[in-house]
Amino acid sequence: MGNWYKHIIIWSIFILYEISFVTLLGVHANVIDYALHYAINIALFYVNVAGFQCIFASRFNKPISIALFISLELVVYLLFEYGVFILLTHLFHLGNKRIDFFSRIELFKSVYRGIYFIGFSIGYWFALSVTKQKKIILELENSALRDKMQSADLENKLVLAKNAYLQSQLNPHFLFNTLNFIYNSVRKVSAQGASAILLLSDMMRYSLSDAGVDGKVSLDDETAHIKNFIALNQVRFDKTLNVIFNLKGAFENEKIIPLVLISFIENIYKHGDLTDETFPTLIDISCHNRILKMNCVNKKNRSFNNNGWGIGVANAKARLDTYYTDKYKLEIIEDDYRYEVLLAIQL
Repeated sequence: MGNWYKHIIIWSIFILYEISFVTLLGVHANVIDYALHYAINIALFYVNVAGFQCIFASRFNKPISIALFISLELVVYLLFEYGVFILLTHLFHLGNKRIDFFSRIELFKSVYRGIYFIGFSIGYWFALSVTKQKKIILELENSALRDKMQSADLENKLVLAKNAYLQSQLNPHFLFNTLNFIYNSVRKVSAQGASAILLLSDMMRYSLSDAGVDGKVSLDDETAHIKNFIALNQVRFDKTLNVIFNLKGAFENEKIIPLVLISFIENIYKHGDLTDETFPTLIDISCHNRILKMNCVNKKNRSFNNNGWGIGVANAKARLDTYYTDKYKLEIIEDDYRYEVLLAIQL
């Protein structure tokens, strides 16, 4: 959890967004009320991340450990919420409002709020795990193994190592059960939040699925993963992003190395300006006669330092060099205003 200042900035933006939203709805609270409740929620977020890391590092039964840990978290969370309620009652002389905490509606709100932050925490923990695996892959690609790939045995080991993050050691069964539990709890309150959890679950399921013996996956599954990524970001930004996504051709019977196309898409969301209605982002993917083509055009975000391609794109190019050698063509065109990627692969 390095870069603590980034965490502070993100939490500040999140809190400002929520307070602004509830204020528009006519709900008002004092500073002490906000400070105490957000302190508990943020603490729950990081405690859950630390707990998941410890559970996966241990040898205990993971499904049972996860279930017990989340249950214990919710109980402790409710106790802290009740303690804050009592404190605020005495500070501001709210009289008989203490009874309201045990009403069905108030308890449901508290439990939902706890599940809400636990869900965010699980997504953050999963992102950390995948990032760690990608870093291992990058280190392997830059190691001396590349110079020793004359041996078929060493080449095969490198292929397996590059896709190791798709075969992570966690058992996805209980993870998806947990997400399903959170989904069923959230969908009664927020259809949008439930939709985001469902999209995240599909993306996690794809990222954790096994590649074939040749290290490749179905092109149809790969493009579906990109579609989910785009849809999830539309949910995150309340459908304010201007993105045109086109799929053309037959993808069902073709195969590709996993998660190589998504690197270029992620680069767009990281460095591009997707809010300009006069310059919508274009993501065009087609496949004809076993030739895959991808064309991405986006406006640059002037508030970011866009020097170079970024680690994700450089890593994708290294993987393309390894797997496809002279069977692909990558062209990146950029100026001060726009960024374009032209990729063609002979599958």
